[in-house]
Amino acid sequence: MVIDDGISIASFFPGRLRLKIVKLKGNQRLARSLEDHLIAIQGIERTETNTLTGSLLVHYKPKELAHPESRQALSQALTAFFPEVDPVRFSHWLNKL
Repeated sequence: MVIDDGISIASFFPGRLRLKIVKLKGNQRLARSLEDHLIAIQGIERTETNTLTGSLLVHYKPKELAHPESRQALSQALTAFFPEVDPVRFSHWLNKL
């Protein structure tokens, strides 16, 4: 599923989400900064980025990430890093987690 140009959902299972993000390819600085922001969000247990493939893997606790504050924080973090993402479309997608 494509979230927006350059960002798509590669796989999704409750508790585990893999995104493909074109801007992560070859960008170690962006990867570290994104991981630091995401791991601070309640419900996210750990993250892994792969700058060779442009992949972001997020392990999370479904019940905790279901809280509106956690979803809002995740949405704000990703749209801050990737302003080209449509926040309305992204919020709609987040509700499926």
